[in-house]
Amino acid sequence: MKILPLSAGEAERVVAAGLGLARRPRDDGSFYLIAWEDGEPVGHAYLALDDPPELQDVEVLPTHRRRGVASALTQAAENEVRAATLFVSDGTRMPNFTQTSPRPVSHGCGHYCYRGMRKGFAQPMKR
Repeated sequence: MKILPLSAGEAERVVAAGLGLARRPRDDGSFYLIAWEDGEPVGHAYLALDDPPELQDVEVLPTHRRRGVASALTQAAENEVRAATLFVSDGTRMPNFTQTSPRPVSHGCGHYCYRGMRKGFAQPMKR
């Protein structure tokens, strides 16, 4: 089984398989993760990149339930959140992020988190 983010051209295939996509695209980077088995979609989960991130709209086809699909989707979502949250110990600006990066969020412990960032969001700064 493969878990991948939903790409623009796959939405119709996912719906045709019997999985409804109840969440609308948002501008904050939130996205669907799709579970694929033998090239067919068998489940999905929506990862809302709120603060804190939230897993929503988890659905698995009835013929694929009790096989660990929802658990795999949950684990993939946790991995995405872990990969998208970057920590800076002293709150200084990270040199490998552009001015368009989200602002750091302080949690009062001396650490700052950059939230709402997915892989590939970071761009090297131009000098």
